[in-house]
Amino acid sequence: MLVTLALASPVRGDVNGDRKADLVVGGVAGVTVGAQRLPGKAVALSTGDFDKDGLSDLVVGGNGGIQVRYGSRSGLGPARTFRPSATAPKFDPRKPGNRGRGIGWLAAGHGFGNALTTADFNRDGYTDLAVGAPETDRGQVNAGVVVVMYGSRSGLTDKKALLLGEDVPGVLGFSQHYRLFGAALAAGDVTGDGYPDLVVTAPSGRPGHDIAAAIHVFRGSAKGVSLKGDSLVSSGAIDGRVFDADACSGGPDGPTNKDNVARCTRQAFGWSVRTGRFTNDRYADVLVGIGSGKVLLLRGNANGVDAKGHRIIAVPGVTGTSAVAGDSAGQMAAGDIDKDGYSDLAVGSRSTGKVAILYGSATGPQPPVWVPGGGMNVALLDVDGDGRPELATTSGDRTGVTWFTGRKATKTAAYSLKGNLIAR
Repeated sequence: MLVTLALASPVRGDVNGDRKADLVVGGVAGVTVGAQRLPGKAVALSTGDFDKDGLSDLVVGGNGGIQVRYGSRSGLGPARTFRPSATAPKFDPRKPGNRGRGIGWLAAGHGFGNALTTADFNRDGYTDLAVGAPETDRGQVNAGVVVVMYGSRSGLTDKKALLLGEDVPGVLGFSQHYRLFGAALAAGDVTGDGYPDLVVTAPSGRPGHDIAAAIHVFRGSAKGVSLKGDSLVSSGAIDGRVFDADACSGGPDGPTNKDNVARCTRQAFGWSVRTGRFTNDRYADVLVGIGSGKVLLLRGNANGVDAKGHRIIAVPGVTGTSAVAGDSAGQMAAGDIDKDGYSDLAVGSRSTGKVAILYGSATGPQPPVWVPGGGMNVALLDVDGDGRPELATTSGDRTGVTWFTGRKATKTAAYSLKGNLIAR
């Protein structure tokens, strides 16, 4: 009799193969993974198995590039760096996506690596990476782009890199000054076809340059992220937030005009975004931070997302995130804390020192339940290998972990890991 042994699925964030997610914490002073200290500034962190060896690999974004370190039984290996090169050919917006040209030169001050997310967009077994470069000038100042890179047997490669931007044929919207396309990224099967889709925000939240923001969903496919079928929801369709020159300039019909003031809010729209099955259907939903005390729920559907059936969920005490001001309150993480089959959302609040947990249900996210441990960033990771995610938070000078039994927080621990980022 032939007996086939199924290999256990890799644990996300497990860089050394012990079947437990590792706490990877970073910031301006570098990155710490257990006893391993890695040099270099970090502005974004993510993990994924780019070479399909069963171990998570680490991506660190910072200083206009990304560093990839591959997991091993003895820890993370040496860094391999990717960055846009001035000697490489420029991406040509007339050629859709520029697939296959590598990472061409973007522009000075592009911010490549400021946002990261990982998923197997083409379902070939190798994790792929999307990299935000929201400060890229593309005919407009800080219009922003996203570069998608694919995993392979030899690891992450830029040989088939795909460029996304609002001036690329097939992408909805239009490139604008300070659009900041790619400021926040997430991945999930929003269209319900079995392929993870890429979610990209264009928050347009830079003070003094408020214009309509947007949430894009790009389909995953057997060929990777597709330029066909992009769906978009604008802030104007949610709360009327659109560009208004008078309101934003402070002219004679600006701040004294109540209608204009309402159209030119200074609150963020899309600095943080996550996906998950928060409701009772086969589509991943998109949750977006849209301002002080507000989280937007966009229901997934076969076409991506639209404004139909959206909900604005009140999360009192949580401020809107602002990358410009360095205010990370409101950063979000998704995972099934209580193992009921629905995704749950953790929202960090630096101002309150607590974390809001919004439990998923058949009707969608429930009102927030507050637990201690709020900080600059939150993550939901299986740090003890029991199949349930724990809540990890960082406040800059320490990292905390909270364990749950069902929906009850039962245990906490603190670690001397310094940084304002946690890899998910």
